[in-house]
Parts: sequence; C-alpha cells; structure tokens
Amino acid sequence: MLSSFFRGTPLLVQLFFFVYGLFPNLFLTKNMPPIWHAILCLSLAYSAYMAETIRGAIQSVDKGQMEGCLSIGMSQFQAMRRIILPQAVHYMIPPLSNNFLEVFKGTSLASMVGITEMMLKAKMMSSKDLRFMETYLAVLVIYWGLNVIFTIIQKYLETQLNKKYS
Repeated sequence: MLSSFFRGTPLLVQLFFFVYGLFPNLFLTKNMPPIWHAILCLSLAYSAYMAETIRGAIQSVDKGQMEGCLSIGMSQFQAMRRIILPQAVHYMIPPLSNNFLEVFKGTSLASMVGITEMMLKAKMMSSKDLRFMETYLAVLVIYWGLNVIFTIIQKYLETQLNKKYS
C-alpha cells in the first residue's frame, strides 16, 4: 500500500507534502535541515520503484531453481544468497540503473520547495545577470553530461554481467 502511494502520486506533490507538511512535524525529522527532508522524500519515492524492480527480478528467476536448492538441503536464505540473487542481479541492473538516473534528474524538483540545488542556483544566477539562455543551457549540459557518464557506467556493468552468461 505504501509503495502504491509513492508510485501513484506526483513527486512534486510528495516533496511539498513531506518537506513542508510531515517532516517538520515529526519528532525524528523536525530538527533536520530542509535538504534532508527532500533527500528522505526522494529516497522514499524512488525506493518504491526500486523495490518493484527487485521483486520482479527475483520472480523472473525460474522457480525450479529454488525447488532444486531446497531439494538438496539448502535453507531458503542460502538459496536466495547463493543461487537466486546472483541470477536476479543480471535482470535488475538495467532497470535499477534507470531508476538511479531518474532519481538524479528528480533532484531538480527539489528547487521547487526551496532547496538550493543546481536548478535553484541557475535561477538565482540568471535573475541576477538576466542571462537565462546561457545559465539554463549550462545546467542542461551538466545534467546531460552526467547522464551520459552514468549511462556508460551502466553499459559497462551490463557488459560485465553478460560475460557470465556468454
């Protein structure tokens, strides 16, 4: 149900609710700076997607693998750790990498709730010298460049994992 809440509501609405509503009123989080409220919100929001990715990857491993492990005397924990999860990692790396990129891009929404990050800095800089085009183009290139770097790392991880199955 909680996963459905985070996957079924817009991230921007979640940021406003958690950063201005819930977290400042909770005992454990009320003394934290707003940046940590935004980090917690982004973590909760994207962990719902990541949990579904991991669940799907584990379920994509043939059930016969678990049955075989149990039949030779392995415990469920041993079977998951030694047999199922190593196979599931092969399936979960691409979508988890995509989720990571979405989290990275989602940080730009934190500027909407007053968190000083790259987009808010760009907005402040461009309003000072009225060079909106150059400032936002620089932010765009930075996001794109980092995205390309993360994509290269993702492809490398996939290549390394595929070597085991070739």
